[in-house]
Amino acid sequence: MSKHRESTIPEIEGATRIVERARKRLVFTDGERPSVTCFAKTKEASLNVLNEAAWDRVGRSVLASIDVVVPEVLDEGRDGELAWVKYEQLGGRALGDGERLVADPAFGGVIDRAVEIMQVLDGVQTTSPIPLSDPEDPEIYRQERTHRMQEGARQMVEQGVLTQTEVDEAAEAFSKQMRHYDRRLQHHDILPWHLFDLGDGRLGLIDAEFGGMRVRFYDAAYTLCKLHATIKNDEWTRRFWACCREVFGSEGFDEKVLLPMSFTAIREMGERHQRGDQEGFDRLKQLVHSVLHERPITF
Repeated sequence: MSKHRESTIPEIEGATRIVERARKRLVFTDGERPSVTCFAKTKEASLNVLNEAAWDRVGRSVLASIDVVVPEVLDEGRDGELAWVKYEQLGGRALGDGERLVADPAFGGVIDRAVEIMQVLDGVQTTSPIPLSDPEDPEIYRQERTHRMQEGARQMVEQGVLTQTEVDEAAEAFSKQMRHYDRRLQHHDILPWHLFDLGDGRLGLIDAEFGGMRVRFYDAAYTLCKLHATIKNDEWTRRFWACCREVFGSEGFDEKVLLPMSFTAIREMGERHQRGDQEGFDRLKQLVHSVLHERPITF
């Protein structure tokens, strides 16, 4: 397999776009087949790039049955800390641009499709190695997540965002919710700006760099927090939540989703606070209180 060193990346013939970050995305025209090559410049970013390729191979095979297209991995390589993966480039248009939805009266239907993606992934039993998967041992998972939650919560206590009592309640609730620990295949970022209308009835799905065998219903919790606090569209939030409950209700969804919801909502609160988004922060804080006290989640 061929390798590229970082110093040669900007000189690659055919590159039309370079993004200067820990990762670089270059768009190529490979004959009649456009492609995207992701280069990682650090050890951590390399893990993410190679994780996305591993996830995409699994996701592409299982989601084709519901007309969802995951980019095909065309090639990949690693040279020291530098890793690169070449994908086919999907066409179409993204259904969002970071903090809002593309104005589209059909987006409600896409909510249903997003939950359908989660349903298919929930049924996947895979032994394919996906580096960023959660630990299989529930106790190791509990220790890792508790530590990360405590670190984030400590910073918010220092900033006066949360009280120590609220942090203690979160830790206690998290320990109780560990009884529902279960791992399923998760994308980790099913959001409008990662979904593409391909123009022929199919959806494209990208950016699974953090995906893997993760705690069950993480995708539902993460997407809910983003819809509720970032997009702030209560209509879509209610529709998404109702759809999740309808599809997964018989699986104990209302109880099991509290585990990923507890650390996802608290983490997102910190992000909203850093950005000065008071409305998003308040929305999440109300959600966190419902989770901590195991009250019904309503919008």
